[in-house]
Amino acid sequence: MPERGSGRERAERSWGRNPIEVIVYLAVAPLLRGLACLPLAALYRVSDLAFWVVYRVLRLRRAVVRDNLRGSFPDATPAELERIAERCYRNLCDFAVEWLKLMTMSEAEIRDRVKVDLAIAHQLH
Repeated sequence: MPERGSGRERAERSWGRNPIEVIVYLAVAPLLRGLACLPLAALYRVSDLAFWVVYRVLRLRRAVVRDNLRGSFPDATPAELERIAERCYRNLCDFAVEWLKLMTMSEAEIRDRVKVDLAIAHQLH
């Protein structure tokens, strides 16, 4: 029996065989690239809208998040857990638009925004 590859290898080989996947990619990729050209302040407004849709309208995975937070913070009140969940969703949406913005940022812009202090890492190594 021939050796089967990992699931990842099979997924990589199968990409593009489904014409719907290709059409969706060809439609979405330019939209995301165009969105990434917006200034970061505008992207944070997009993030706010995405948060509202995901958290308030679609309510994606809210029960799972609530259960996980209850297990992590057993002494927290329901209001506190709700606040933590909301902040997690907001952070996720902000992270998504920041990641999107990276597609159009130059190396110099990234270096201006990201500050790394490696002193601790050097002490540990």
